[in-house]
Amino acid sequence: WASYTSDYEGLAIDTFRERLKEDEPSDIKEINQNEIENSIRYLSKEYVNNAKDLNEELLPEDVEKSYSVQVKSTSVKEVSGTLDIVGKNYIADIKTMGRLNSPSKYLIQQSIYAFLRQKAGENVEDLKIHRVITNPKKAYIDCVSIFDDSYINIDKVIQTSKVYLETIIKTCDEFNKTGNEVLFRGNPSSVLCTPKYCVYYEECKYRKLI
Repeated sequence: WASYTSDYEGLAIDTFRERLKEDEPSDIKEINQNEIENSIRYLSKEYVNNAKDLNEELLPEDVEKSYSVQVKSTSVKEVSGTLDIVGKNYIADIKTMGRLNSPSKYLIQQSIYAFLRQKAGENVEDLKIHRVITNPKKAYIDCVSIFDDSYINIDKVIQTSKVYLETIIKTCDEFNKTGNEVLFRGNPSSVLCTPKYCVYYEECKYRKLI
């Protein structure tokens, strides 16, 4: 495990430094790079230490595994998703965040992932979130079930995911038929609504609604 911890820590640091070379996030300018790397080292060790305590049923069977389901639609060929972690009877997603968020925040995404895996003939009983707090002063990591703070079960989740998907597909078909841009109006409250991430920012009329 000591060797694994060292390898994992080195990979995490190398990945972070490569990202800095490609496109330095704006918030890093306000934080000392050494502080961030120290947090990464701490989180890497915690991640591996948590893995030691997992029983055999909770060990991942695969990572970054993709699933696809073909659909009947005039505009959508298939629905696909890539799952961070696939376990024996569960799926898990790794979320980095500046502060601790409730796992139920990610219910919609995870419910669709669960639906895709079930359609592939694989059993899903639980949806987990690996929460990685990246704040250098409060670095933290844990693994929680989405069902820990909700009153729903996996069957209800699957049913709800079908409603989400049907609504999205019908909206795409309607847009393909009518070209009504209101169906895909801009979202000025999105964190991606900036010139850095959107090439249409300056000309987008929805930006002016802010």
